[in-house]
Amino acid sequence: MPIERKTHIPSEVKFIPYTSILKLPVPWPRCQEIGHLHEKPVPGDNIVVISQAWSYQLHPDPRGHSVETVCALLKKAAMVLRTGGRMLVFCEYLCMPQPPITNQQKSLSQEEQHVVIKVLEFMPHLTFNADAVIHISTADDSPTPEDNYSVSTEILKNSCVLRQLGDVVQVEELRREGSPLMLYDQVMAINGHVITCMEDLPEEIRTGKPSACSSACQSVFPSFASYWWQPTAMMSRAPYGYRIHVPAEEQGHMFFSNFISMVKVAMMEEASAQEVIFANDPQVKFDILRGGSRLRRATQEGPDALAVELQTFTQELEKKTFLPVSSDMAHMHHVGLHHSAQMPTPLTDHEMVSHLMQIFVEELAIGVSLPLWRAVREGNLEDCQHLLQDQADPNLSDGKGTTALHIAAESRSTQVLRLLLEHGASSTAKDHRGRTPAHCVTLSQDPKTEELIELFMEDSASLQVKNKAGVSVFERFYLWSLSALDGEPFEPLSTRLRNYAGSHFIPGLPELWHVGVQSLGSACPRSLDSVVDQVRRININGTMRTVHVLVPSHTTKEPLLYLGFGRLLPWSLQEPAMKMLAYEQGCDIFCIGCEAVLPNLLEEDTEDPEHEGEAFYNDLFHLIDALPLTYRFYLCDSTYGLALPVLWKLWDRLSGVLAINPSWIFNANTTNDVTEHIFSRAAKLSDIARHRDVKKLSKMLCDFSIAPSLAKAYFSLPQSDQNGVAELMDSAMHRQYESALSTASDSFWKMGVLQPTWTVRKLTQVLKTLPPWQPPRSIYVILACGSHSPVAAVQNAAYNLQELMPGSMQVYLPHCSWLWHIEGTRPVLETNELLGFLREDGTATASLTSMLMRKRRDLESGKTSPTRRQSKVGFQLDEIDSKIPRSCTH
Repeated sequence: MPIERKTHIPSEVKFIPYTSILKLPVPWPRCQEIGHLHEKPVPGDNIVVISQAWSYQLHPDPRGHSVETVCALLKKAAMVLRTGGRMLVFCEYLCMPQPPITNQQKSLSQEEQHVVIKVLEFMPHLTFNADAVIHISTADDSPTPEDNYSVSTEILKNSCVLRQLGDVVQVEELRREGSPLMLYDQVMAINGHVITCMEDLPEEIRTGKPSACSSACQSVFPSFASYWWQPTAMMSRAPYGYRIHVPAEEQGHMFFSNFISMVKVAMMEEASAQEVIFANDPQVKFDILRGGSRLRRATQEGPDALAVELQTFTQELEKKTFLPVSSDMAHMHHVGLHHSAQMPTPLTDHEMVSHLMQIFVEELAIGVSLPLWRAVREGNLEDCQHLLQDQADPNLSDGKGTTALHIAAESRSTQVLRLLLEHGASSTAKDHRGRTPAHCVTLSQDPKTEELIELFMEDSASLQVKNKAGVSVFERFYLWSLSALDGEPFEPLSTRLRNYAGSHFIPGLPELWHVGVQSLGSACPRSLDSVVDQVRRININGTMRTVHVLVPSHTTKEPLLYLGFGRLLPWSLQEPAMKMLAYEQGCDIFCIGCEAVLPNLLEEDTEDPEHEGEAFYNDLFHLIDALPLTYRFYLCDSTYGLALPVLWKLWDRLSGVLAINPSWIFNANTTNDVTEHIFSRAAKLSDIARHRDVKKLSKMLCDFSIAPSLAKAYFSLPQSDQNGVAELMDSAMHRQYESALSTASDSFWKMGVLQPTWTVRKLTQVLKTLPPWQPPRSIYVILACGSHSPVAAVQNAAYNLQELMPGSMQVYLPHCSWLWHIEGTRPVLETNELLGFLREDGTATASLTSMLMRKRRDLESGKTSPTRRQSKVGFQLDEIDSKIPRSCTH
């Protein structure tokens, strides 16, 4: 929930951490008993709302039948949201004052009644702006055990106030202490006469005056009447009040809650909606998704069609049933307030909910705001102008925090973006990934990129915002501009950004001394000496394959499988990082590179999409099957997404997967402008590999690694005293890269020719033809993205992949782009830590999630690693003592 942007949450609205809900006793206690657990949200927290059908007037689930279901859905939401902060939950019963259930509990005070009213007024907006909504529609069907007793009608008349609620008459208020009656007890019968309404009560109980018959009897036969005339009331204990029998799907208030979720869904694609709508009943979720689809489709047809569709939902409300426990309860569906509350006389429930639905639609300007999203996606400037003039909200966000400005920035619609900014669109609004609209701009060497960056530079505050990778907008723009033109600065933008930094603020760039391939040898010299690279030759399908097995001097864990047939990095440059991982993990690592696979199989084309790439993946599967791995194993995939389909063939053997920088996986919303740019980029990479142009590929190193760009940034700052050192580091990195390319194998170059174009054109359709990701057992999947990787190529690809692999989690590798092996110490140590958590026996999802949350907080706060770091195996990582690393002076 982007609370730091525009959503003001009243102080009366309380939340409870989802981890605290997991520990609550069953049945749940009232809000008043857990006040010490309530917390207020802060920027970065995620908000989840529980919309729950109540089974009784005073408790949603008095026997605790739904608690396990709610907790399971909360855990699923925490996993899917991959929260970077806390996940706070709003649940009516736990988060706003409740009436007493026992006589020992105090009635709601005037202040508490005011709190309830304020919370209920805000609830529609809270539900709409929440990061996720959990719909619990199955209430407890089994009634609580009845405890019947009898009292004289005299006691009933003199010690309580009765009221009718539905088809029962209950005790609403106690007048005397020491009475056997309790609040909400129900009158079952009087002298055998069944009581279902106030009219069934004897006149003397209804009016408080004796009836004519009893008065006459008292006057004529006073002693006889006192002995015999004692009518008896049969009572039933009802500690939770009125039993609600109406199914959730027929309740008007639940329909209104579902309608709010439908509006959320209408603002995003259905696949994305799977991450914000949860339900214990599949039919409820289906109805919400279908309703959102109806609204989305109506927005494409125009405001008139949307108005008709909204009217249809109002008509559907006519068919719903409204509970008898709510019309006098704070104008909403909370069912615990007494008549003693000083509130206006309410409307009927139907009128009340219809009115609330209308207010919700009008306040959010749904009739014009939803069409605005459609117009922005289409880049229709004229429609955008008309809708904004009609008061469309440019800051309305979907369930993932995405605003219209995010859409315009990602689609590079310069005129639309400018128009939205002129109408008050927030340039600092964050989505779930912490991205502002400026973080979404696809950067390419053209005038449009320059114009987009200039637009965002008009608001200096937006340039300083960091995403969940800890990367500010300015850092992203600046580092990219230094090397955007085949390793050279993109002028005049680069100079403009450098001057801007000098006149406004100094960008907090990453540390220089931990970047570059040289830093690995300096940081972990033992890994290079203590790990042996055993080259093994294996015959697969009649061809000999080369597999590198890294064997450390100490082995404490089962082997790890590594897939590294990347198109940009020869094995000689992957080897130092992998040796460091083998040493740290204490295990053999089986490394499958370009020399172990058959790139030529990617040339085989087929007209059947279901069999695309089948020969390549079957061959890879047979190769993996031939390795001496344990039956279940962990896998590290660094193939930029090419190897992902084989995970579906291996899912019964996998214990965990770390996929690093999956690339070029698209969704239906990817714009043509972006895809055309990526297609041309892939074709250029293939052409360079076809000609084995080492010099040109070396110039492009800055596109794939942050290390050279960071070195350029330091020696481009006039006030820096590290200019010479940075320039040496930059030239040393390029020399080492060129040297490795010059000795690369034929298979490496063949993969470089085929992989870019095949991946960009075929991988998405191959992934979408695979069966749903439903492994037979739990598999932890982490998708790690370089903090400076191109958004359209990697970060969005990982986000799209998460929709295909539910439950997978995204995390960032700090200080790196694509080539994490040669970016420096930080990315490799981070990869090692992720593998450690993945491989640790007994690691629970909650532990893994908390680790990712801690990483994100550190990155967002700009926290850096300490000067000295003790590794898990005992060696120390020191800062470089001299200004020039030893490897640069050789």
